[in-house]
Amino acid sequence: MEKPSRWRRCFCTGGSLMSRFLCALLLGCAGWMVFALEGDLYLSTPEVLPTETVSVVITVFPSKPSDTELVIEVIPPSFSNGSQHKVRTIADSQQWLLSSSVEATQFRLEWKAQEAGEFSVGPFMIRSEGETLVLPPVIITVIQPNSLQGKLWWQVPSEKPFEHGEPAEIQLYALVTGTLLSLDCPPSEGMILEASGEASLPVVCDGLIPILVASRLVTPLSDGTISLPAATVSVRYDDGSEGLVYSERLSVPVMARSGKQAVSTKTGDSKLLQKAFTPVTSEAAVTSVPPCPFVEIDTLVAQQACALWEEGQVGKALVLLRTEETIALVPFAARSARMSAEKALSISHTFSVPPLAWKAPLGLGSILCFCVSLVFTRWRVKPSAKRSRALIAMMLCSVPGLLLSLLLFVLSFTTDAVVLGGTIRQVPEETSRQSQSVQEGTAIRLERKVGSWVLVRTADGRSGWMKSNEIGIYRGGRGL
Repeated sequence: MEKPSRWRRCFCTGGSLMSRFLCALLLGCAGWMVFALEGDLYLSTPEVLPTETVSVVITVFPSKPSDTELVIEVIPPSFSNGSQHKVRTIADSQQWLLSSSVEATQFRLEWKAQEAGEFSVGPFMIRSEGETLVLPPVIITVIQPNSLQGKLWWQVPSEKPFEHGEPAEIQLYALVTGTLLSLDCPPSEGMILEASGEASLPVVCDGLIPILVASRLVTPLSDGTISLPAATVSVRYDDGSEGLVYSERLSVPVMARSGKQAVSTKTGDSKLLQKAFTPVTSEAAVTSVPPCPFVEIDTLVAQQACALWEEGQVGKALVLLRTEETIALVPFAARSARMSAEKALSISHTFSVPPLAWKAPLGLGSILCFCVSLVFTRWRVKPSAKRSRALIAMMLCSVPGLLLSLLLFVLSFTTDAVVLGGTIRQVPEETSRQSQSVQEGTAIRLERKVGSWVLVRTADGRSGWMKSNEIGIYRGGRGL
């Protein structure tokens, strides 16, 4: 009877357990590359007036309309049912190094809001061919329009046009019959808002003469068009009832600092009486940067990052440090500088930086050790007892090293970045409500890109959309 060859005897007879393990490992790694169910959600506008229509478009891919179902867990009772359509479409999918167009299902939902207030719609549960995808709820604010009992509006006293990065004064006036109780004036997106004056509330108004309620300094953060803040005042009317009056929507053009195009700004012609007005001292909107905390670290990258830090570019300094920590075989100096910087900025939640520089050496070394030990243990080479134990230990140690190398290979496909400035928005739109601010230098993880917007997630669990020019990528980015 013919004896099997050494190669066949190694991998098909005596080495069957190891070969099966390696095959299962390769099949498991290949399974990670299977396209998972993904979804995109688009909200037409986060703020509407009563009886206006709000639309939500959900795209699920890869999926077929006949096998895809949508379940909305919460719909406010004040939202009347509008049209709901399910159509087939084509979506661009990016998975690992592959980019392709896949079949997708698109749900187009519409509602009409009937009452004023802030409402949550969702979560949205999608089932397709045995898989389940849950998208987070959306927040929709229904604004009560101004009644005949009050009016609130912004005016720009200066004829000078708004310029990118230059503060400009705006004034808020009210014309009501009653008593102004309180004022709520959050900043709009794309601006820095500082208080320069405010009325001493409560103030009694006669409904005949407009009252100067507040004065603000607006610093646009980009050119184009910005919306002035949506202000709200609480009013107690003469009949004893109370209500809210909202400012009228107003957008103003913003020109670049070096631009020469003249932009005219309309102001009121009437002379308005200003009473019950007390100026207040404005506070600086930009937080001072602490001194460079890693100035004593004497490496080239640390000194370059310290120079950026001293110039106020904290985010770019941390991008440089995290990049060095990713690609360096000995990243201790970069890691120490990065941790000192985050401590100085009071950043408590952050993403760690894996040693991706060890991916190739660790993988090649593990494969080499495994092959050498396999040759000596299976191909009738009879080493001494001590050498046999050393070869077996080498083989056993090569398996965790190979698994760690595969883990680093998988982590190299994630995209991490650092915030250079800006805010996290609820939906990828300029008109989106400002969800929450995020400190410059904070590490974030990028999940998806739509146009010039990127879906990000912070280490403390917050997620939302940011502009691509507000972040600095230091690892990954193949699919963005």
